[in-house]
Amino acid sequence: MLIKKKSLFISYDGLSDPLGQSQIIPYVLHLSKYSKEIHIISFEKKNRLIELKKKIENDFENTSIKWHKCKFTSRFGKLGKSYDLIKITFLTFYLIIKFNIKIIHGRGLVPASIGLFYKKFLFYKKIDLLFDCRGLWADERIDNGILNKHKFIDKIIYKILKMIEKSCIFNSNHIIFLTYKVKNELEKLHKKKFVNSTIIPCCVDYNKFNYYKKEYFKKVFIKKFNIPSNSIIFNYNGSLTGVYLFEEMLSFFKKINEKIPNSFFVIVSQDINSVLKILDTKYKKLSKNIIIKNVNHSDVPNYLSISNFSLAFIKETYARCAMSPTKLAESLAMGVPVIYNDNIGDVTNIVKELNAGIILDYRNNSEIENFIKNYKKINYLYGEKLVNKSKKLFDISIANKKYLKIYKNLD
Repeated sequence: MLIKKKSLFISYDGLSDPLGQSQIIPYVLHLSKYSKEIHIISFEKKNRLIELKKKIENDFENTSIKWHKCKFTSRFGKLGKSYDLIKITFLTFYLIIKFNIKIIHGRGLVPASIGLFYKKFLFYKKIDLLFDCRGLWADERIDNGILNKHKFIDKIIYKILKMIEKSCIFNSNHIIFLTYKVKNELEKLHKKKFVNSTIIPCCVDYNKFNYYKKEYFKKVFIKKFNIPSNSIIFNYNGSLTGVYLFEEMLSFFKKINEKIPNSFFVIVSQDINSVLKILDTKYKKLSKNIIIKNVNHSDVPNYLSISNFSLAFIKETYARCAMSPTKLAESLAMGVPVIYNDNIGDVTNIVKELNAGIILDYRNNSEIENFIKNYKKINYLYGEKLVNKSKKLFDISIANKKYLKIYKNLD
């Protein structure tokens, strides 16, 4: 039976972004099979939209999805973001009135706050708000330097954002959290149990991240990059800026390479210039053992195929309690054990529960030395068994069922 209420999905991330490709499109495509009509507002970067617009439109053809593209404003700092906010606000109002929208799915704090405004302002329409809490947005602005709590104006802005966050949490018909850790933290902070809530970590399509194609691609890529067959290969996939500690990852790999000369580091990222700049200044000797590629998201499984370990070190800030790294799910789907630091969302519990790798303090030389001594034992344990265990948690089919259940309950 179709979901009768028409819904509006609002995202400040673009569908043409890697994140949009992996964490938005698959979900809305599944929901569209059961929905009368789904509208999407997204903000697209010019170059990515040129490359992927036709593909996305083809994906949405013959579905109940109506895509409303907005141009992402990359200039003018806070003023540019304010302009984008005005665009979302007016476009949302137009779509609510024209199409009689009854469910607003706000992906993140800003979209959810707009949904909350119309839920309150257009009370006679009885709009349901689904707050898809992708993280502690205000605290993330502190992490990435956009807000400075030591500046008076920024401190006021931060407090306002936290008030809006609280209002979205208390007035949503349903909340989606990425981690148990952030749900517990917010329940403790607000002294309230969030009964109408669901935990949905960042998931991947285990059919696309296909472990059973791993051996074929491993042979192809090892030959392509002229990597000796007895090498140990580390992988990093994703952004190298913001909260990701790329220099710490390079320092870790340098220590590995000093003891294991036949080690390689494969970096798949759109931030190639950032990599080259750091390599040219501090790590020139490592260059011959580092492979850097900027590829489409669909090619990520191929590069994971050649990896023995997937590496990611992340800033251990307060906001990270809400973080669910997509790269974690991608690695486990390919049977690749992971190396992470502690205090990142539910990662530590997941790694221990699934026996999926190690949690390591990159500042502790003895822990690094211990890894070097035991890496063969650690790597030997993984593969198909890890894929099957992690699939129960991270396969996109699990997330699809949860999203569909939420929508049906709101209908």
